[in-house]
Amino acid sequence: MVLDDMWTRDAWKSLSAGFPMNEETGSRVLITTRNKEVVSEAHESVYLHPIRPLNDAESWELFKKIVTFGRDNTSIFSTNPFIFTFRINQLSIVRYYVTPFGSDILIPPTDGQLRSLLYFKSDEPWYGKPIRPWFQNFKLLRVLSFEGFRRVVKLPSTIGNLVHLRFFSLKLCNVARFPSSMSKLVCLQTLDLRCFGGFDMKRRHRNLHNVIRHLGQLRHLYLPARGFRAAEKRVLPLATLGNLQTLVNASNYDCRLSDLAGLTNLRKMSIVIVPPEDEMNNVDSETIQFNRLQSLSLESSTEVEVSVRILLSCRNIYKLELAGPIAELPKDLLEYPNLTQIKLYGTSRMDEHIKILEQLPHLKFLWLWYVILENPILVFSKQGFPCLEFLSISWISQLKEWRVEEGAMNCLRRLQVTFCSELKEVPDGLRYIEKLEELAIIMPPEFCSALRKGGKDFDKIKHVASVNLVDISERNKRPDWEQFSSEESTADAV
Repeated sequence: MVLDDMWTRDAWKSLSAGFPMNEETGSRVLITTRNKEVVSEAHESVYLHPIRPLNDAESWELFKKIVTFGRDNTSIFSTNPFIFTFRINQLSIVRYYVTPFGSDILIPPTDGQLRSLLYFKSDEPWYGKPIRPWFQNFKLLRVLSFEGFRRVVKLPSTIGNLVHLRFFSLKLCNVARFPSSMSKLVCLQTLDLRCFGGFDMKRRHRNLHNVIRHLGQLRHLYLPARGFRAAEKRVLPLATLGNLQTLVNASNYDCRLSDLAGLTNLRKMSIVIVPPEDEMNNVDSETIQFNRLQSLSLESSTEVEVSVRILLSCRNIYKLELAGPIAELPKDLLEYPNLTQIKLYGTSRMDEHIKILEQLPHLKFLWLWYVILENPILVFSKQGFPCLEFLSISWISQLKEWRVEEGAMNCLRRLQVTFCSELKEVPDGLRYIEKLEELAIIMPPEFCSALRKGGKDFDKIKHVASVNLVDISERNKRPDWEQFSSEESTADAV
């Protein structure tokens, strides 16, 4: 029996009763999974066979085989710039252009049946010639994406001819202006404008207000950072976007919170609060509610009460990110039924916030980055963080001692501690966390040495199956960065 791509231990437990494995039956079960924990409790005689990931060359060969399989005479491969084309079906042709670093021009395709066109940058910045006005050739285009163009991207007015466009991205591009003809792209569902404008950037983006007004089908809108928006303060007409599900980089600078509250389909929202907060100071969490919001990000440069009021308006979120000072974490968070992920970045008063965080009944993932402590001793109390599975502590310059009392974080599986230069040792309480499976450390040499076999702190972590220690002085030697990033990706996929 083969069970392919099993994700969780619970999934196996629910099925295992139907597959008795003993000498009498002689049953054999083959499980494929990306998570070795799935089979860790499968059976006492389980054999784990790890699969080596493909390297870059092997991955490319596999990709070419997938592209060409069963598509005789429909696939073309050439180089400089590298172009590959394949036909998905009789009505759809997809062509990807990958322009190598050093090439000075983008050669536009000529196929009028093109549906998707994506230009990706290489690892280095691309400084080639500006895009030329050839959009009139692709009136059937559905997907158009540019990424990482450092030289000015001059969008021609003919971009308005792409009336069937559903996805348009200018992420990380230096965009000269948003042509008013973009308002004709009324079928757009995703618009990513997380670009920059170089010198005189605010003047270049003045058409943003008029463009958004006409895009009523938008589901996902990523605005430029507030600093790249128009010089004059004009309220963006977000109230007209009734289908919006994702809104990134909203700001009290040119957005009304009351307009956002009327977007009943909104699931993900990030707000940047800048002084003065006049309009947002009138926010009443009793009358403005984001009942269907699932993910909230708040950023502010000063400690403002409005952050708390917005947070109290979003009681059904499962993911919360707070960047910058915040007056307090409200005790109401204890009653949020779905809150499982929290990231705090540059947050002050951490000594007080930790008392609320460790009581949250459903919290599973927690990131504490650049947070500010008044007391150099951080204490995780007994019975605190009852459901926490992942913890990342990074760049806390004031942290000199971390105490974990016995009974705290009993469910913790993965722990990351990085760049806390004043911290001298891991807490003794780690020895009591029996479920701890992975420990990832980037710290000074003496900190790491104490955790290696024979070191003074090895006894605290000897029960941990996977320990990845990286000296700060050696961090350029390419450690296993998957240990430091995969949990965030996993949490985002929940």
